[in-house]
Amino acid sequence: VYGLSWLVMATVLLVLK
Repeated sequence: VYGLSWLVMATVLLVLK
């Protein structure tokens, strides 16, 4: 499911932030 992609992206952004 593509729904998981945005979730992973959001998590990565939070980690990099």
